[in-house]
Amino acid sequence: MGTRYRVGGSWGERCGRAVWVALVILVALVTGAVTFAAAQQPQQPKKLSFASVEQGTLGYITSIAKGQKFDVKHGIDLEVKYFAISEGINALLFRKIELGYLPVIAAARANLRGRDLRLITPLMTSHFSVLVNTDDAAKSIADLKGRRLGILDRNTGTYADFAVNLKLAGYDFEKDFKVVTGAPQVYIGLLKRRELDAIVLFEPLVSKLLAAGWARELENVDAMWKRQTGADYLFSVGIGAYADWIEKNPDLTRAVQNMIADSIRYLWQHPDEAVRANTGILGLKTDAEVKTASARMALFYPQFWNAAMLENTKLAIKKNIELGFLPPQAVTVMDGMFRSMPREVSYR
Repeated sequence: MGTRYRVGGSWGERCGRAVWVALVILVALVTGAVTFAAAQQPQQPKKLSFASVEQGTLGYITSIAKGQKFDVKHGIDLEVKYFAISEGINALLFRKIELGYLPVIAAARANLRGRDLRLITPLMTSHFSVLVNTDDAAKSIADLKGRRLGILDRNTGTYADFAVNLKLAGYDFEKDFKVVTGAPQVYIGLLKRRELDAIVLFEPLVSKLLAAGWARELENVDAMWKRQTGADYLFSVGIGAYADWIEKNPDLTRAVQNMIADSIRYLWQHPDEAVRANTGILGLKTDAEVKTASARMALFYPQFWNAAMLENTKLAIKKNIELGFLPPQAVTVMDGMFRSMPREVSYR
């Protein structure tokens, strides 16, 4: 008679299987809905501690980043921590913060002492100027030879950048000029009282003195470098972090690079708006100061970064070695310092 096959089982069994299938489908639908909803939720910005200076050119760029929400745009919640200039560098060196401003020469010195710091983006050019009284007869640096010149201490970027430029121009800073080092407010007063013949000063203090009308710009250090090397600017200060942090946080590193790029583009494209929104940070009080700073501030931030600028920055390091601001071994740390820099980027 052949074999009979039982199909479907009892009614109860069939119901049980149906319920099981329905539950599986329901779980899948719920899981999919939850996954979809989670995907639609915006990710919370990643908190990132960042060293800056409350006033001046460094505070200016972080204020733009926060004010225009360029940090949030790139998935960052920038926790800006303010320091005095040297203290901020030390905060980075001793890992009290994750990232912060770092002068090129300071990075080289730190790595020579065994640290492994890298610059990840340029931040500022050499924003220093040589000022004299408006009625001073000097027409060039040559006219200051043998005269009294005020400047920051020898271990600062201001001193090193100016001395390197003078070396390229054929001068010995410490032999050809009567150098007086000290705090800016001190030698500004000495210049005004004519106890100094010239001073090397940085922005935005330069803009404030020019607006006051009693001082004039004799020379700009960045312009000197351009004339003598053919480069577009002298890279002075960047954003730095430790190599191990960069390697563990490649996405955050790119986000910071993009945030800084947006901030620099903004101050180039909106110079007046950027300055007027940050008069407190820049220490500007009068309309004349605001107008002068609006015309000058963007000039001290980079327009681009590429391979040619990298080589030019290495040239500056070599010149610092020649002058004794860095030991000869500094050439061994150059490549590592710039390993995490973008290959090419435009800030205009």
